[in-house]
Amino acid sequence: MQIRLKLAAIAAALVATTAVADMGARAATTTSVAPTSATVPAATGTGGAATTSVGSCHGLTGLASVKSDYTDPNDGLPAGLVANIPTAGANHDVRISIKGVAGPGGALGTCTFSGANTPGAGTYTVTRWTALLVSPSTDCLGDVDPAEYPLNGKATIEFSDGTRTQTYSQTTFGGGTANGLFTQSGVVTKGNGLGALFQNQVYWAPITKLANTATSPSAPYPGYAYDTATAAACAGNPPGAKGDARDLIVGDGVSALTGQTASGYTFSVGG
Repeated sequence: MQIRLKLAAIAAALVATTAVADMGARAATTTSVAPTSATVPAATGTGGAATTSVGSCHGLTGLASVKSDYTDPNDGLPAGLVANIPTAGANHDVRISIKGVAGPGGALGTCTFSGANTPGAGTYTVTRWTALLVSPSTDCLGDVDPAEYPLNGKATIEFSDGTRTQTYSQTTFGGGTANGLFTQSGVVTKGNGLGALFQNQVYWAPITKLANTATSPSAPYPGYAYDTATAAACAGNPPGAKGDARDLIVGDGVSALTGQTASGYTFSVGG
């Protein structure tokens, strides 16, 4: 019964996020160039089928807030993504809300589409992007746990010409040394690239808000610092360490915390 109620709440949260993403004004310019599509061999075991690249997105950075119905017994506050709280291997519900923020150069990123399976070929300037990921039972460890549910959710990327791309996906955490990465796999449900499959690999790292922003570092984001202890606990170092990640930074490119490279969004058809 609890799982049914949580799943119902998750569905309601996704509907609410869709309504919020559909609000807001859009600018009216598009930077357009004509990329070429590429055909690459499909993975082994697909019967010789091929996939065709129809787009990609890069330079997207976001700040994420993690909320739960579970209370961390260490401070009595709602927990985020936890490692071994209250006990080793414990899972709980999470809602990860992500909002795109400008990078060091002031841009929110770009998406390039080939024209195949999209309204038009070109490079589109991102003006706003948001995402919501939810699970009724998970943690931040990249382990194999049959009691966990995957993170499910959607992302909406809006462009300067008023168009958008909306995706629905499942998210998995990397294991071992790749714990600082997660991969989303899903389908484009609205807008540019409608019907295309996509993979989105991003880095993620726990962060904490600084009380004194005058001494704020430029990385990971002004006003924040990396929560290295929680990052280590989520990576299983040392084994059994406890951690509670309530704020995250996510993005593609190179993670300043781990040095790992996240490839970002790639869209394809076929295969």
